[in-house]
Amino acid sequence: MDFYIRYKLCSCFFLFLTIIPNIVGGQLLDSQFLYSPDFAYQTINNYPQKGREFYAKETVTIDFIFPIIYSLLFASILRLLLKSRSVSRKQVTDPSQVYWSNFYFFPFVVMVFDLLENLSIFTMLKLYPKKLEILAQCASFFTSVKLILFIFTLGSILGLWLCLLVHNTDST
Repeated sequence: MDFYIRYKLCSCFFLFLTIIPNIVGGQLLDSQFLYSPDFAYQTINNYPQKGREFYAKETVTIDFIFPIIYSLLFASILRLLLKSRSVSRKQVTDPSQVYWSNFYFFPFVVMVFDLLENLSIFTMLKLYPKKLEILAQCASFFTSVKLILFIFTLGSILGLWLCLLVHNTDST
């Protein structure tokens, strides 16, 4: 998939994310950090029936596709930035450089946590009003780890881009 197409798809999805809470009827669990099972089920309880149905449907359709798209996008960007910094396997002699040369796979770790989060939230929505405390704790854990890793990935992209910018400025 072309970089431009992935960029457009991600842009559309971020726009869609601003609309979803209005459709669902409240804040989304997958954007909350370290929530308790009580908070999770109170939030789900506050959704109208149609909101719960929409959130469940969105979770197994759009929210299962989006992690794949952003992982591919971020991996492509990281690979490009790492390649631009000349950190490829051929030129690596320092073992710490080998780690960074494979760092572009990191967005797929974020994707795994995002998909586990989606599966947990979907299950909670479908089984509601039955409360599964352990599942809610797992969903909170997956969400929190996903958010931390997602921010780390964005920070890494920004940091590598700035390093590349500074390096190119010094070269001229």
